Amino acid sequence: MIQAVEEGAVSVNTAADLAQLRAGEQRGVLSKGPKQVRAKVREIRRERHLRAAEKKGVESAPGRYATAEEILSGRLVELIAQYEMGSAERVAGIEIDRDFEDGPVASIRIVHT
Repeated sequence: MIQAVEEGAVSVNTAADLAQLRAGEQRGVLSKGPKQVRAKVREIRRERHLRAAEKKGVESAPGRYATAEEILSGRLVELIAQYEMGSAERVAGIEIDRDFEDGPVASIRIVHT
């Protein structure tokens, strides 16, 4: 993993996510190329997001629909992961500005590290 970071094959953030896997699984994911790495990182981040939601008491239940905030936050996690994988920039956070005067409009600004 260290070598992949040093060579620029993966970002530090991606390496941190992949570090949760066993060494053999890390090597397997890295050997399959960038597409597989992105897919695995999305999966890891999605699972982490779901665990965090469950800790907050936002559990999935039969017949329960996700709230708009849950859907948006899950989608934002995926979009941020895609953005980081496709650029040299790392996301430190996002700022959301809502405007309800002209309808439900929101602008999102990415804050870089």
